[in-house]
Amino acid sequence: MDASGYGGMLACFGVGGAVGGTLLVWAGERVSRDRIFGAASVVFATMSAGLFYCRAFTLVYALMVAGGAAWVVAMSQLNVAAQLSVPKWVQGRALSCYQIVMQGGMAVTSVLWGELAERIGIPNALLRAAVAQLLGMAALLRYSIAGADELELDPIAPIPIPNWRSQFRPKRVRFWSPSSMQSTRNEHANSRRRCCSFE
Repeated sequence: MDASGYGGMLACFGVGGAVGGTLLVWAGERVSRDRIFGAASVVFATMSAGLFYCRAFTLVYALMVAGGAAWVVAMSQLNVAAQLSVPKWVQGRALSCYQIVMQGGMAVTSVLWGELAERIGIPNALLRAAVAQLLGMAALLRYSIAGADELELDPIAPIPIPNWRSQFRPKRVRFWSPSSMQSTRNEHANSRRRCCSFE
């Protein structure tokens, strides 16, 4: 395979990623997260094993499209599970730790699988990677990705904001000036005179 063929494979992988992002919206409304992640893992393992057997470029490109879609779908499900498995106040730190572990694991395993490919060949390394991924799916029997949606991790319920306007109404305050006080005194004096005149 020359450079153009390798570039075509990477282009098909990117196209598959765009297709996977589109299908994820449709599948998320109908299927649980565990089934979506399991199906994506099976498709990606099938791509790895298919590259061991296929020799036609057309089939290789089709497998790369399917693998790119499975990659985006699986990674998106893991990202969502990492966010929902921790409280909201610590989601930023949890995602940073998740990204460090994910990217670091990819870097370390890339070196290991590259060393394995040097010893047994690239096709055999791809086949063993597919088998390892299928064996890793056994973890879904014990751990659930969709279970993170049902966790209640907030320490307390949100406190409602009281409506102060409905409880406290402003009252009118009357200020007395010397002139108003004199007029009030005159009114009281007149009322007393009237009472005395009636008696």
